[in-house]
Amino acid sequence: MEFPPYDSEIDKGRKMWETPFKNGKTYAGCLPNGGQHIAGNYPRFDEAKGKVVTLHDAINDCRTANGEEAFKVNDMKTMGLLTAYMRTLSDGMMMNIKVETPKAMAAYEDGKKTFFSRKGQLNFACASCHV
Repeated sequence: MEFPPYDSEIDKGRKMWETPFKNGKTYAGCLPNGGQHIAGNYPRFDEAKGKVVTLHDAINDCRTANGEEAFKVNDMKTMGLLTAYMRTLSDGMMMNIKVETPKAMAAYEDGKKTFFSRKGQLNFACASCHV
């Protein structure tokens, strides 16, 4: 998939989104707000799971809850296309990360440290490009 995703790739993701699972249910039926305006809420700390949950995790939780296999997170022909389309359902939404508990704050600080840490051959941090 090219970056940014072009309309044909977004359309492939839309078709995946609209295709019911074997049990007849859909992504919209198991994601908050039918999948509309939710991408900005991820990543988020899930108190019940005790960990940070990404949009990819939410998609795979939806799939496995409906008897489907989880997608590989780095598979652009499945997870990549689907998340590209899903993010269009949140166009215009600002990031809305909530840090409401001590465990969530610890996870947030850990993520912040990772985001700003320089690593690798070029000594880049995530923040070098994504701010």
